Amino acid sequence: MMFGGFRVVGDDLDPDEVTELTGLDPSDAWRKGDPHVNRIGVVLAPRKTSVWSFYAPTEFSLDLPELLDGLLDRFEPKRDENVALLHRTSSTAEVSLHIYMSDQTPIGTISLATLKRIVALNADLDLDLYVVDDDRLKRGSFRNADWNGRR
Repeated sequence: MMFGGFRVVGDDLDPDEVTELTGLDPSDAWRKGDPHVNRIGVVLAPRKTSVWSFYAPTEFSLDLPELLDGLLDRFEPKRDENVALLHRTSSTAEVSLHIYMSDQTPIGTISLATLKRIVALNADLDLDLYVVDDDRLKRGSFRNADWNGRR
């Protein structure tokens, strides 16, 4: 099972501006200084930086090129505007892949063409591989857990 996402992070970032620019509703978004309450209700220190995150719909495939292409297709139409926003707000972008496996391995290579697409978005590539037991994989109890609460 794989999840893919696109994040923009920066102190001067306005998450609403990213939403307007991309035309996509974020999966998570907050501003620097916003209150931070974790999943069990504990109040933590205020958010250290602003974040806008979009997670692609859950994929039960292990076809890496297909997931990456679908994700990048959502952000390329406004590529130049996205890059300008990153520069103007001193923000960073990240294409992130989270691959969970028990007895299967992902299919595919990240091609040079795909890497060029990521670079054209001025984004880093974060690739996380997790080996989990079959029960946890079937329950999906880990879904995006590694992104929730970051920063």
